[in-house]
Amino acid sequence: MGCSCSGHAGNIQNREDTQKARELFGSLGLNEIVEQGREAIVEAGRALDQLNRAERATALGFERAVADVYRDAAKRSNQRAQEQIQTVLARIDHRITEADWKGTVDRVRNAFSERDGASKLADLRNDVRLRLLNDDPGVDAASARLLLATLDGAIKAAAKGDLNEIVAYARGIMANGLKGFQSPELGRQPVGLGLLPDRKLGKTKQPPVRGGANEGWCVAAAVCVGWNVSSIIFCLIACFATPFCWCCYHLACLGTFVLVNFGCSALIQKCSFG
Repeated sequence: MGCSCSGHAGNIQNREDTQKARELFGSLGLNEIVEQGREAIVEAGRALDQLNRAERATALGFERAVADVYRDAAKRSNQRAQEQIQTVLARIDHRITEADWKGTVDRVRNAFSERDGASKLADLRNDVRLRLLNDDPGVDAASARLLLATLDGAIKAAAKGDLNEIVAYARGIMANGLKGFQSPELGRQPVGLGLLPDRKLGKTKQPPVRGGANEGWCVAAAVCVGWNVSSIIFCLIACFATPFCWCCYHLACLGTFVLVNFGCSALIQKCSFG
């Protein structure tokens, strides 16, 4: 895959940046997985729209049949989101068994070591932190704090450039999200960082809440942010392994991260903590 270091100009919505990020995901064989995960989260958001609308109908005194129409629509969207997440999990499990996976893991690990990946991950954290401070419209303080903590978890998983660890982290986000979407609240229930996986724990043990108690996140918003953070790590890791690039796609990765995160911020508004 070729590489050009120009043409970004800070435009986070540029289609060229989005395409370059997709190419990077594709170089790892993960593009369809990343895209389908995002689609599942969008569908989960539709479910919350319908659930909130059903409750507004009741509050405004509409007939029960009106609220039931939207509540049933919420359940259908939620079921589709669950099915898509199950497909994402199955695709991840299939991807890591494919013949080229070990070679991809070795290529990424070697590139990470040769190009001082640890320092570039630290740079990424600093860049994201500035974006969270300066972007307009921005997220509130509690969401920014939790988002940065989520990024720290993903960076920890990527600390040695092991693609298996990063994929396991992303898979854990979706697996825990699936459990959350199976709740009667359809993912609207409040949650802290305990939704996010901790690779030091056993596969069946629920991780503790890290970063304090709930500060304004629900399951759907946490899954959205966690998947988006995992995606930017995939993007940057693939960047390391792109010949003659040394991560000149950095701004494309960062731009698509911020763009998708606007959608995650919208999900936070659909959460209920009453």
